[in-house]
Amino acid sequence: ARRLNLQRNLLFLEEFSALSELFTKSGLPAPMPLKGLAFLNRIYEPRERALTDIDLLISPQSFDDVSDVLGERGYQRRYEPDSLSPHKSTFHRDWHG
Repeated sequence: ARRLNLQRNLLFLEEFSALSELFTKSGLPAPMPLKGLAFLNRIYEPRERALTDIDLLISPQSFDDVSDVLGERGYQRRYEPDSLSPHKSTFHRDWHG
């Protein structure tokens, strides 16, 4: 299980790095990781905690531009009608297709 966690977490780290580069190339502020990804290598060793997603803090002013960048990377927005914040959104990317 630890080996699988490490492999999966390395993919998430690579994806975060690619997103950061795309944001920078698009003139956007670098994304700020939250929760699991933010704690990797600080609190946890990469093989000890299994990540299942990447949580990012994005300024509301750059939301539309960020949505465009994520769309270029293959992410699709999933709306959350029950969300307390109109700016909270989930984006999903199909990794198998």
